[in-house]
Amino acid sequence: MIDSLLSPEALQLIQSKQEGEYQIVCGALLLFFQKNKRFPEEVDILLLLNNIHDISKFLKTEVTNTQLRARLKSH
Repeated sequence: MIDSLLSPEALQLIQSKQEGEYQIVCGALLLFFQKNKRFPEEVDILLLLNNIHDISKFLKTEVTNTQLRARLKSH
């Protein structure tokens, strides 16, 4: 599913990130932008968490929602 929504270039960018958390956050943000044609706002946290879940399954990386929420709020 994810690979059909994002271009090969976007997937390569996501996978080029060194740490799993950064891969997932980058992927979630790219996926959000692809679906919504805008950057996320604070009220979009649930949509981002859904994207994070999808990206983490695609990348087979396990990162907790608590870690990701903290990472998203810090950016």
